[in-house]
Amino acid sequence: MNSYERVVSTLRGGGDIDFIPCVNFSSTCTREFMERTGAWWPEAHRDPVKMARLGAAAHRLCGLDNITVPFDTLVEAEVFGVPVDFHERYLAWPSAKQPVLRRVVPPIPPGDVAGSGRVPVVAEAVRVLKEEFDGVAPVNVTVVPPFTSMSYYVFDHSSFMSTLERDPEAVKEVLDEVVDVYVEIVDVYVEAGADIVTFYEMGGSASTLPPLLFDELVAPYVRKMAERADLSVLYVPGEALPIMDRVARCSVDGVAIDQSTPVSDARRILDYLKPGYPIIGNIDPVDVLYEGPEEKIRSAVRRAIDEGVSMVAPGSDFWIETPAKHISVMVESARVFGRRRGT
Repeated sequence: MNSYERVVSTLRGGGDIDFIPCVNFSSTCTREFMERTGAWWPEAHRDPVKMARLGAAAHRLCGLDNITVPFDTLVEAEVFGVPVDFHERYLAWPSAKQPVLRRVVPPIPPGDVAGSGRVPVVAEAVRVLKEEFDGVAPVNVTVVPPFTSMSYYVFDHSSFMSTLERDPEAVKEVLDEVVDVYVEIVDVYVEAGADIVTFYEMGGSASTLPPLLFDELVAPYVRKMAERADLSVLYVPGEALPIMDRVARCSVDGVAIDQSTPVSDARRILDYLKPGYPIIGNIDPVDVLYEGPEEKIRSAVRRAIDEGVSMVAPGSDFWIETPAKHISVMVESARVFGRRRGT
């Protein structure tokens, strides 16, 4: 059984796999991968061939069961005109130079979504990867949904959250205005060959929103995007337990959680609603995966599997200085402790 079959079968709810997959549906980039592939930031954010080469590194070099592009969360905001600092002089994740809007009013959607910002770069990287890895390893693409994209990047965050507190309907009006742009981005990536779309909703956890607002400001928009993807995952970093029952109703095929959310509790809630619903996570990317030592990584993987994850994964992006050896240990541990009977 190869990586593609293993991951796709898990997300489709099938139990006939040889062992639990080890994936990362967030950024899979590290400094060591850049060194070994020759695909460095910031060029790999803007060059589709380098993006594809770097995105495949964790699969090629460490056996990770998926490939993920892009490596940052600003692609969607860039479509709306948010200027991005790619940090040409030192190695760092791209950041927004400034929000486009200070006041919460509906932004003007771009005319040519498929050709805007770095959307065509990501789409071409997906095409390159799909051509090479079709049926061998699933190509995952991350999309930041409207609530997180608007609240963190397009608008001034403080102003956006103040408006949310005073007038949630004004925020909903903005999300209704822009959601079709995000749906079109998903369409572009799916047409390019993306096997999985991961919705990176870092603003949607209970750390930011009460569950009732999740129902109004996150779920409908994720659902609308998920309907356009063959397979999709909702990644909710932070405190996700209070919304776990709601995640299962977002039309996604799995949920990715970080170390803030106990796997066993998430499994209990989801199994009550949808027995066996895929949970992906939740190895601490810094305290465990980056720092090690190797035995600590093995113990964390075994615990996550014992508590009920469907796929082992770090709780978020690989920390940039994570040794490739540590990633290999995580993958190998999933093979050992997640092996199914009879294989």
